[in-house]
Amino acid sequence: MIHTLQVNAMELNSQFIKFIKAKFGNRNLRIIVEGIEEKKSIGQMEVFEELEILRTKFSQIEVDTNLNLSSLANEVNGISL
Repeated sequence: MIHTLQVNAMELNSQFIKFIKAKFGNRNLRIIVEGIEEKKSIGQMEVFEELEILRTKFSQIEVDTNLNLSSLANEVNGISL
């Protein structure tokens, strides 16, 4: 069983330990701590520039004009409508 939990270090307390114990019981655990960088927001111009680089890089690939990009994005992001 694997659980990924994201928590601020200042929020770690005895309740968190109790939660872990309740989830995993008497099992041996491997605990890996990874610092997470804050995601910086990306402006539309930056996205456009990156997409232009990709469009140039993959210019030989043709995309079906009937492709519904909104549905594709929803599928990739796990959104079902």
